[in-house]
Amino acid sequence: FPPNKGDRIRSFNWIQALANDHEVDLITLEDARPKDSHLKALRKYLHNLWVFKNSKRTAPFRMFKSLITGKSLTEGCFSSKTMQKFLAQRLSDTEYDLIIAVCSSAGVSLLKAAVSQRITCKVFIDLVDVDSEKWKSIAEGKSRLTRWLYLRESRKIATIERQLAKRANKLFVISQHEADYLKCTNSIVLPNPIDTDYFYPSEQTGQIDSLVFVGQMDYFPNVQSVLWFAKNVWPLIHAKYPYLKWNIVGREPSRGVRRLGNLPNVIVTGEVRDIRPYFRSAIAVIPIRLAFGIQNKVLQALSAARPVITTTKVAGHIGLTDKEELLLADTPTQWIDAVETLITDSDVASKIGIRGREVMAERFSQDAIFDRINESILRDTQRKMDKDEVYTELETVQIAGS
Repeated sequence: FPPNKGDRIRSFNWIQALANDHEVDLITLEDARPKDSHLKALRKYLHNLWVFKNSKRTAPFRMFKSLITGKSLTEGCFSSKTMQKFLAQRLSDTEYDLIIAVCSSAGVSLLKAAVSQRITCKVFIDLVDVDSEKWKSIAEGKSRLTRWLYLRESRKIATIERQLAKRANKLFVISQHEADYLKCTNSIVLPNPIDTDYFYPSEQTGQIDSLVFVGQMDYFPNVQSVLWFAKNVWPLIHAKYPYLKWNIVGREPSRGVRRLGNLPNVIVTGEVRDIRPYFRSAIAVIPIRLAFGIQNKVLQALSAARPVITTTKVAGHIGLTDKEELLLADTPTQWIDAVETLITDSDVASKIGIRGREVMAERFSQDAIFDRINESILRDTQRKMDKDEVYTELETVQIAGS
């Protein structure tokens, strides 16, 4: 908390979906001491909350240890002996009906504790993104050593993902593309929901006067995409439409992103209290080339009824159609043509924006997705197994480091 980037939004959606009908305990890692206001806001949904420090200072040492001991770097980055010990003790003392691990590193922690405590309850694991695919894609075009590290991480995480799928009663993924990539028979596609009430369309001016990109601006795919757009598309757009602004909105912009603020009519905002005003009278440009899962920035813009231009990869993960709910562009020429289409034809821009909003309300609203979460819990009628039976099953799942 706050739910201001992809993995946090996903985790918080689980909490919101379950809080009305269930008592929810949360065990989590945090890089820095949480703000009291954030803890207060989060506790409204929770029965118990425990936050353990995930020190950034010692993360490189933990990752190096993982490297030399044959584990994934992810396991080292998100490991906490204190939390692991507490989790095992908690599972020993408390009989839960369901345990949910969000992301593969949390899944590893859970299964280590499950083996040690011989738990008998249901286990759901939400991979969020299939990280093995992410690291494999990022490896492309890297130097030899960096490529080797990324490909190694992809292989290690793929092994973990298979192990988690074997143990979980249900394995959740974010899109059909990732379900197809993972090839697990027990995977369930659960898209990210969007708060369509919060991102309700605002009153628009008659003319589009800006472009907007929203995201965590130290995240490599986001950084890569805005740098590419600034080099290959923005100069030509600015030359033809000098009144247009390009707002790059998001927390912790990297040095390269901050430098884009020196370009004419480019504003790098950093973290803002409310992103919704930046959608007003804007085209959402999302030139993501390394696309994983569902981009929340797309859902937010569509829910606000703004016309969206994005890449084929991004749209494919969400299942949206070119020239109906958005416009697709991959090459610089396609991007320039798409921007010009929306600037010069207000009817097309309005039609695409309205249809995008309708799809969000029909398929991605919080009510629709939260209902699916609770239905998944109610439909899982698998009997509880006795402890010896569960332990025998778990022993066949060789979790790295357990």
